[in-house]
Amino acid sequence: MVLMMNAQPSTYKPFHPSYEEMIFHAICSLKRRNGSSSFAIAKFILKHYGGLPKNFRKILLHRLKELVACQKLIRVKNSFKLPSQ
Repeated sequence: MVLMMNAQPSTYKPFHPSYEEMIFHAICSLKRRNGSSSFAIAKFILKHYGGLPKNFRKILLHRLKELVACQKLIRVKNSFKLPSQ
């Protein structure tokens, strides 16, 4: 087993904006009255953004739950929409 004492931190930068920005862009662009499903949001993001990891859908679902908990999104049945302001 070799230990790397002087290992540099990862400088990986994704080629896409943050998940929050991509989710908001998808919901605004889809313009569904009752909100957009996680499947529709994922499909929109895959179509418009590249360089996504293999576990993209899992990360997306996790971020959607976090945004609902922070009250930045509202969950209506199985759909998500922006809060009215």
